[in-house]
Amino acid sequence: MKTWFDYCYYRISKFYENRGEKDGHFTGSLLVLGSLSFYFLSLLALVFSLLKIKFSTVLIGCILCVFIIISFFIDKKKYKELELRYKNEKYHKLKGWLVFLYVISSFLLYFVSLYIFKV
Repeated sequence: MKTWFDYCYYRISKFYENRGEKDGHFTGSLLVLGSLSFYFLSLLALVFSLLKIKFSTVLIGCILCVFIIISFFIDKKKYKELELRYKNEKYHKLKGWLVFLYVISSFLLYFVSLYIFKV
């Protein structure tokens, strides 16, 4: 799991740095942890629907804020280490699309789980 997190962080950060953003590593950590928070919220929607508990917007906001605060602690040094590790990787375009699907599917899964479980 850590390797997948690191790779997603690296690919998203590299995408934003290639687009000219100076702090692409921050955007990468924000998006990766944001998608993790949406997967976590989807799991909570399942648990809350089984326990017949309603979601509150305060709970959703708190969970998102916690993951955003965690993203501040990932520094550029981690990105530089990963850049050296994945410098000569194969199939980087295919892997980039898989990372894109991972991020998009987190948002979609969250909204679908809210609709299905009606929390």
